[in-house]
Amino acid sequence: MTVHEAVPKMVAIDSLDVRGRLRPADPDHVRILADVLDRTPPVLVLSKSRRVLDGFMRLDAARNLGRTVALVEWVTGDEAVAWEQAIRANSSHGLPLSAAQRREAAMRLLALAPHWSDRRIAAAVGVAPRSVGRWRKDVTERAGEQMPHLSTEERVGRDGRRYLTPEELEARRNVVRALLRDHAELSDREVGRRAGLSAAAVHRLRNEPPPVSKPRRRPIMARGVTGLLRSVRGVVRGLAGLLGRLLRQS
Repeated sequence: MTVHEAVPKMVAIDSLDVRGRLRPADPDHVRILADVLDRTPPVLVLSKSRRVLDGFMRLDAARNLGRTVALVEWVTGDEAVAWEQAIRANSSHGLPLSAAQRREAAMRLLALAPHWSDRRIAAAVGVAPRSVGRWRKDVTERAGEQMPHLSTEERVGRDGRRYLTPEELEARRNVVRALLRDHAELSDREVGRRAGLSAAAVHRLRNEPPPVSKPRRRPIMARGVTGLLRSVRGVVRGLAGLLGRLLRQS
């Protein structure tokens, strides 16, 4: 949870930590901001570290105008939630983030809140959840070890509720399927208790249609050989017919 101070305050620009910016300054955008600086929102700053969350180019514009102070709105509380809010705020009034910058923003949230769901992080930075999942796995492979957000069975969504990871959910569903196959007499509630799922989820799995088996197809090589043999037989029959006609005419 984060809390924003009700009244923004003027703060010395040099006292702020600006190392967390996602992109370099855009000179044209900074000039535009300088013309309307007094009508722009306050700069968001995390109070405990004085780290700027949103408003880097507004600070650049203030410096270009020769100002030494800027209007700041202090944010207290969880740093990950603060960054999430800042990224969302930037998307509403700042320049669009490039693909590389969106990835960097997602990686920052993954580092701060590894237990968050892919969907929550994706919604904050504006990418598909599968992209966040792929980046999450890339980090693990580079680290060469299991990381907390992959070993945990649950992740936290934007609504604050805890959700099973897709891998863990599928593993529990497979446990349910095995129990239903081997112990069909068990109630949905009992199966759910053993597998760690709700009775309603067990009921849906109990009534899911059986998998449709695909017709077995011959290997591509075998089909190719069979076709070749048919062609050869056709050619042989044609030659035999032609030879017969020649013999009859002679």
